[in-house]
Amino acid sequence: MIVALSFWFLMLICCGFAAAFGGRSGRAIALVYTLNVIATWLVTGNAEAWRNPHLAAMLVDTALLIALIWIALRSDRWFPIWFAGLHLVATLSHLASALAPGFAPKIYFLLQSLWSLPMLVILVLGVARDRIRGVRDERSIPPAP
Repeated sequence: MIVALSFWFLMLICCGFAAAFGGRSGRAIALVYTLNVIATWLVTGNAEAWRNPHLAAMLVDTALLIALIWIALRSDRWFPIWFAGLHLVATLSHLASALAPGFAPKIYFLLQSLWSLPMLVILVLGVARDRIRGVRDERSIPPAP
């Protein structure tokens, strides 16, 4: 329970930072990622949901992956690409679980949740880097000195 609460706290802090200080890409990622976390929580409900491949969670993660790829293709920032790439790995863990029937539920859950921390770090670093450089939004890169 403490791990779940810690994740929710960290996710809200990181996505809140991106929503408050990020450009279009940072704000969009913060929104779709937060919605994904809520949707995943609603469709999985409890630990029993991770005993087998979870179709609803896979659909939610696939929808997020499509949204992240769309954001990355329209952005001129690097962090949306990394964010989408890490989420691709997390999404593929659903397929790995389906192809390996004896997959332990804890490993399935770990493969799903493991990638969230680097994703949040990349989001914060990408937004912070833009802020340090004085970039307010995409395509507004200040001229080189």
